[in-house]
Amino acid sequence: MDEVQEASQEKQMMKKSNPIVIIIVLAVLVLAGGYYVMNRTGTPVETQQTESDQMVTEETPQITGDSSATDDTQMTASDGEATVVEVEGGAFYFKPNEIRVKRGDTVRIVFTNAGGSHDFVIDELGIKTKLTQSGESAEVEFVADTAGEYEFYCSVADHRAKGMVGTLIVE
Repeated sequence: MDEVQEASQEKQMMKKSNPIVIIIVLAVLVLAGGYYVMNRTGTPVETQQTESDQMVTEETPQITGDSSATDDTQMTASDGEATVVEVEGGAFYFKPNEIRVKRGDTVRIVFTNAGGSHDFVIDELGIKTKLTQSGESAEVEFVADTAGEYEFYCSVADHRAKGMVGTLIVE
């Protein structure tokens, strides 16, 4: 009789544990799926952009007057009146993220949006472009009359906190 009671108790335990096992298995599957999505795209699901917004064109060389500059440092060219600096902004980056100009230069920033909604801001110099969408450009011109280092950033939502920043160096 004891064996029958033990078998009956074992069946009741299995019936009680089935919902728990199912919940655990579902939780593991959801977590694994979330991990796969995060690692496949590199960004959380809520910040993903459409495939067309994420397309990046082949890099083209920047206008240069200094062949020793790196990809992250803007090289400038003068158009006779202003030093023209081309800046690309995309999913939480500026390229270049460092710009060097000479004190006293008239500087024209040509900001091109490579994807999403972005702008270009330097608070200390009172510079702010219009909000741009994918493929749009905006320009701003100013005189770099005070030497120093100035942070530029995108003021949209949390883009600055996500690393969409750079430095303007006036030498």
